[in-house]
Amino acid sequence: MAFQNSEYGDDSIKKVQNVINCFPKQWFMNLKGERTISQLENFCRYLVHLADTIYRNSIGCSDVEKRNARENIKQIIKLLASIRALDHATSVASDHNVKEFKSLIEGK
Repeated sequence: MAFQNSEYGDDSIKKVQNVINCFPKQWFMNLKGERTISQLENFCRYLVHLADTIYRNSIGCSDVEKRNARENIKQIIKLLASIRALDHATSVASDHNVKEFKSLIEGK
């Protein structure tokens, strides 16, 4: 799939969610530390890039669009946490000043 060729926003997040739903849960069991499996590193980098792009595209927009962008970034954090990429999830939360980080990853 060519995620990078699709529009950034709700549609991209839905596509990513569908892909993550196909991953076997046992891939993420018994992982040590805050990193996911190495085969998903590029996928995780794409998600970080997606969050950054959504944020940049919201600069100068209406409050409603900024709120929607913030919700999309929170969703990306949840997606990263769901595949145990806590290092990337922490980075996105820190970069975008998401205070609810703990509650987001616990609700994964």
